[in-house]
Amino acid sequence: ERGVVEALYGAVALAVLSALLAAGSRSYGALVCAYIVGLAAASAVSLTLVFRRLAGAVALSLAYKLLPYAGLGTAHVLAAALIQAPARIVIYHRYDAAETGLYSAYFGATVQVALALSNMFQTVLLPLASRAGGRRGDWAGLRAATSAAFLAAWALFSATAGTGLALLGREYPLRLDWVLLFGAAASFVCLHGAAATLFYARGQAGVRTAAFGALAAGLGNLACNLALTPRFGARGAAFSLCLSYGGGLAWYLRRLPAPEAA
Repeated sequence: ERGVVEALYGAVALAVLSALLAAGSRSYGALVCAYIVGLAAASAVSLTLVFRRLAGAVALSLAYKLLPYAGLGTAHVLAAALIQAPARIVIYHRYDAAETGLYSAYFGATVQVALALSNMFQTVLLPLASRAGGRRGDWAGLRAATSAAFLAAWALFSATAGTGLALLGREYPLRLDWVLLFGAAASFVCLHGAAATLFYARGQAGVRTAAFGALAAGLGNLACNLALTPRFGARGAAFSLCLSYGGGLAWYLRRLPAPEAA
């Protein structure tokens, strides 16, 4: 059902954007409108499915128990915005639209893909990590696999981004240092998301840890962008993601329960 809802969002947003473009609306407002209508349609279907599942089981008293989770979920959504927005805003105001577009191309080929993969991992990892007796192996696996997973992800993101930009992005210069930096940033973002998902499976305390880690990494990315991007441009923006989400991943790893307590 989640897959259907996300496909609906994409289809409705594309249909609305196509209609607005065909009608002659070629401003950023058309894109924003398409996003809003697509999200509204997906949200309406989601709520319908949820309340159909919970018919007869919804009580007002449950709302008070859900409010803390809603607040923490809001922090997680804000953290996602802090991955994408700061660098674009800083680069646009410090440089120009062309440099912003170049940054967006590298970001879209690496970090944007990592965010999509994180959402897919969350869909699979959250129910698996929530099962009875399933956490000990998950924590141990995360400890053992982090370094190898980072190197594999770095190689994969760098290779796919470099190949994609070389074949399809002929208007964009292919810069090896940018490919490697953005590939590393995407790897940190992806692993950070996977670690956060495992904490989400540990009840309210784990949700607090996951939300705080995500928000702290997002705010760290904002601070690093303000300090580095005006001077180093897109390279500074990529390095900001490496610093903030690499630090956030290390913070999560330090808070993993001991093997005997997992």
